[in-house]
Amino acid sequence: VKIEGLVGSASIPGFYSSLLSSLNISTGQAVLGASTNIFATQAPVMNGKLDAKYLSDAVSPAVVQIFHTVCGVLVYHGQALGGSGCMTMTGSGFLATSDGYIATNGHVVVYDAKDALAGLVTSNDVVLQQYLTAIGYTPSQIAVAKADPARLATIISKIYDMPASQLSFANKGELVLVSLGKNQPNIKQLSSVTTAEQLNQFRTDNEAIKQAKVVGYNYSAKDKYTAVADPALGYTASDVALLKVNVQHAPTIAVQTQPVVQNQRIVLMGFPGDASNPLIDNSQNDVTVTDGVVSAIRQVAGGRAQIYQSDVDASHGNSGGPAIDDQGNAIGLLTYRYVDSQTGNAAKSYIRDIADFTDLAHHEAVPIDSSSKTSEIWLSGLKNYSHNHYSAALKDFNKVSALYPPHRLAGTYIFSSKKAIANGQDVKDIPVNVLLIALGISVLAVAGAVYIIVRHNGLHKVYQVSQTDSEGQQRSVILAHHNQPPSS
Repeated sequence: VKIEGLVGSASIPGFYSSLLSSLNISTGQAVLGASTNIFATQAPVMNGKLDAKYLSDAVSPAVVQIFHTVCGVLVYHGQALGGSGCMTMTGSGFLATSDGYIATNGHVVVYDAKDALAGLVTSNDVVLQQYLTAIGYTPSQIAVAKADPARLATIISKIYDMPASQLSFANKGELVLVSLGKNQPNIKQLSSVTTAEQLNQFRTDNEAIKQAKVVGYNYSAKDKYTAVADPALGYTASDVALLKVNVQHAPTIAVQTQPVVQNQRIVLMGFPGDASNPLIDNSQNDVTVTDGVVSAIRQVAGGRAQIYQSDVDASHGNSGGPAIDDQGNAIGLLTYRYVDSQTGNAAKSYIRDIADFTDLAHHEAVPIDSSSKTSEIWLSGLKNYSHNHYSAALKDFNKVSALYPPHRLAGTYIFSSKKAIANGQDVKDIPVNVLLIALGISVLAVAGAVYIIVRHNGLHKVYQVSQTDSEGQQRSVILAHHNQPPSS
């Protein structure tokens, strides 16, 4: 505390009375490293925001991996097309509420007999030939159709107009699993099942892997063919879905409510399938984080919704993962990846506006409240950790682990905090009682100094007055003496 101007003003006592009563020592600024300056001017957290290097760790625990398996026998016009089989698809999503509502893409969790047949026809040239022949196309017509993508898309889109009596799954079984943390289902076993009965062995919940219910979706698989056949018609539906898992105190990601702008920085989070490869240990899953920008803001084909183009490349499995802005909010869901046959053309990623998801939630009467006790404590721990307050951070991380056991990063930060404490890197906050004592001593010292100086100043003025009176008397005497008439 520095005090100036104590001398020279009769209003000193009143001025400093209000000043002393307003003194306050703030502990808001951070301690960096082992610095002895307890009021360091630089800090990783500025204006209440977390340093950008911790942004992904702040929100990635709310990103989930989704496993969708459908089993059955495909029946076309009463005839089984092969035996029983299963299809397992993976995707991404994020927890939008602490009680387990999840945002993802519709195509991640919606798959029926029509999708199965369309998939067979488009992925296998022999099956395509057989299908076109079955619906009455001649060899020459088949050749024309295969050479014209728009014509072929029109033909395939008509699969989705078939009634269920003509195309369906027999002995159907379906399961949606959500991995909340690092643990995942046994992928090898899951991908080896061939019947609905075998799929039942995976219908169990634990704290890290949950069965999910599809609450609702806004999605039409036919749209991806319609958009090619007739761009003016384009997409008739969005591609979002709302899931629910049985969980409490989950970390969440808030949805963006402000307009998205071109060139805005974003990060995409999810679980690309090709990230699981022979180069790495695949026993546990981890979120992949990719930086980029919103390259363009476009209207989806048909003009029914906003969509964001990004330079961030993505892979199968990323679908449904959130695109996060620099405030940690989700602006949308990664949905499409487009690449054409022209050599040298870069792939483009497209993000569905988060408004599509919130509209779906509203339609399903599900309020999206992103408040989360786990996220709140987790953010506090990251801020403490970024300030080198490892003891305080450790307390927060332990609370997070107890509150939400499948948390993907709590264990890692607990280990790092303990290591930093053991290495003597912990910077402790000054206890509040010590600060209060120091403040009290400082106030008493300042008050004493003010009292002494003001008292001295007052005495000094009295002395000056007495001197002035005395001198005045002397001068009066002198003047009176000088004014006497001269003697004769």
